[in-house]
Amino acid sequence: MITQSTKKFILLACFFFISALIIALPRISKAEAFVVHLYYSQKTKQLVFDKASKEKVSYDKDKFVSIQEFAFNNATGAYVLKIYDNKGSEIASTEFNSQNGSFSIDLPYFSLAKTLKIFEKASNSEMLSADLLAFSTCNGNGICEFEKGENLNNCLGDCGTAKPSFSPETQKLLDQNGGVIKDPQTGQILLKEPAPPTPTSSEANLPVPIQSNQTAPAQTSATANSIPLLIVALLLISGGIGIFVYMKRKKNKS
Repeated sequence: MITQSTKKFILLACFFFISALIIALPRISKAEAFVVHLYYSQKTKQLVFDKASKEKVSYDKDKFVSIQEFAFNNATGAYVLKIYDNKGSEIASTEFNSQNGSFSIDLPYFSLAKTLKIFEKASNSEMLSADLLAFSTCNGNGICEFEKGENLNNCLGDCGTAKPSFSPETQKLLDQNGGVIKDPQTGQILLKEPAPPTPTSSEANLPVPIQSNQTAPAQTSATANSIPLLIVALLLISGGIGIFVYMKRKKNKS
């Protein structure tokens, strides 16, 4: 039989654990934005790209759009907007209604995006299209090319595989930086060579040659990066336990 005090403890522990998870959520849950500039005329009943804007679609690195909210958005409308990659495969879509005059639609930034198309939902006929290749930072060619803007954050298909293939320029930079390339401002890992395979039992007994000019790679393990978040989670859970003990003692005294 679960006592009332045990139920309170479980609820408090869950509350503080969820709070810790919310604090620990990485910023990867958001992405830079595509902004689609549109214009609708009530008189002509036509939807066009806004001529007052310099671009049909612009890229805003300071405007963040939640990927989760976009992915689970169940909005319906008279128009369907779709984004395709360089192979012609659909990677995102959403529906919307027109607004009189100039208006815009904010979308998460997709590094593989090549083309944006807008269809009339009722007839499924294509109405508008825009080339997004100028904004692409991931060409999906199977080669990680840091010199072209590709990294672990925006091009997992090329740079985040188990055994990525690096371009000569990227490999040179990795060699110069001990196998790890970081953002000079934030220290965030942008590229990292995969760890060497674990030696077999027979290989482990072989002597390892020592090179005087060998530099030790930077310690960039995921465990080390997650230590501060674990500390925050433990502190919050500990606080919840402390509150529970205090409430229990107060109840016993009364």
